[in-house]
Amino acid sequence: MKESHKIHEDGGLSLLDRSLRALSNQNRRYLLYHLDEHGDAELDELSRQLVARESDCSLSSISEEDSKRIQAKLHHEHLPRLQDYGIIDYDERQGDIRLTHSSSVFTMLLEISKLVED
Repeated sequence: MKESHKIHEDGGLSLLDRSLRALSNQNRRYLLYHLDEHGDAELDELSRQLVARESDCSLSSISEEDSKRIQAKLHHEHLPRLQDYGIIDYDERQGDIRLTHSSSVFTMLLEISKLVED
């Protein structure tokens, strides 16, 4: 069995499991699509992009309340999880988010997800 598909001795998830869990949530997929296209983003910008995509509206019509709601969910739930999985680097102080994955497995799954959702 390839190393990338094994469960780690410390009880951690395999690369495949981490990748699938990262992509299992729509907001995480959308933020990963954005980061894959742009390389990095700021939390405020990313939350507004997610609201626009989720609501199918323009950035100018997004309410501050909706943006803050998504921003809180990203900050407390999605970004820490993706950072734990080694997919992103998140600087909480600055709000900077950068895609850091280097796995061909993750890249392939991300591309397949994009194709299916387009």
